[in-house]
Amino acid sequence: MRAKEFLNESLENFADQVKSSLGLKQFALIDKGDDIILSSLMIGKGNQGEGLGTKAMQSLIDYADQNNKRIILTPGTKSAIDGTTSRNRLVKFYKRFGFKESKGRNIDFVLGAGKMYREPNIKEYKVDNKNGLGSVPNNQEIDYMGFTVLMKPSTFLKLALPLSKPSSVDYIEKYLKDGGALGSPFLTVELPDEYKEGDFTQMAKVVGHEGRNRMLAIQKVEGDDPVEVQIFTRGDRQEFRARHLTPEIINHLNKGIRNESDTQVVTGRPLFRPMRD
Repeated sequence: MRAKEFLNESLENFADQVKSSLGLKQFALIDKGDDIILSSLMIGKGNQGEGLGTKAMQSLIDYADQNNKRIILTPGTKSAIDGTTSRNRLVKFYKRFGFKESKGRNIDFVLGAGKMYREPNIKEYKVDNKNGLGSVPNNQEIDYMGFTVLMKPSTFLKLALPLSKPSSVDYIEKYLKDGGALGSPFLTVELPDEYKEGDFTQMAKVVGHEGRNRMLAIQKVEGDDPVEVQIFTRGDRQEFRARHLTPEIINHLNKGIRNESDTQVVTGRPLFRPMRD
């Protein structure tokens, strides 16, 4: 049982009902806005080996995907009291469900090392950065130009210049509903050259964009769930491309970027989520 009948419940009710339905010793979840923290999953000694941990994790993944939530957890260590196996075996277990360790190129500096996380499996518009509506040559050069993220349409629209008169939203809305593919909307962000030296005292700023009508149409069709956005980077005096972007720089950008009209610093929880292989 994947407990899909509980997916519309609040997180607290969902956890209680999954715990009860599977007869778990503990199943504790914490709501952190865009994240769900799995703080405890314990199987009673008499029920171990029955696949209850797998069923609980699949229920949690169903819930997180439907509600567009990232899951965060900390693999435990071997404990006879808690009935947990070795950390290495737990890491392998969670990786089966798409979890990544926060380390190396997948590190999230906000989470720190030792954690694991799983991004939601988002059903979004078809992306075609070669032939999709609105695609530009730079969309195909993102590995050189910058990086790809998941970002809410509302966040994108706050960062780009205001669109005073939408010109093609209705057409794009119909195009999406008919199964059409789009090129990824993008923001061009100017980074202070000092970022290369680890000096983050100055604020990065959006200096260009493409895709406001597409974002408004996506919002109408699919709501405000995060979708693919490309961020092209440049320096204020020097070249600043993908090869210059360190995890520290990307995590600093995630804290806030000054919008294109230079009226506010747009922040989020997080502002975006990098799409990693």
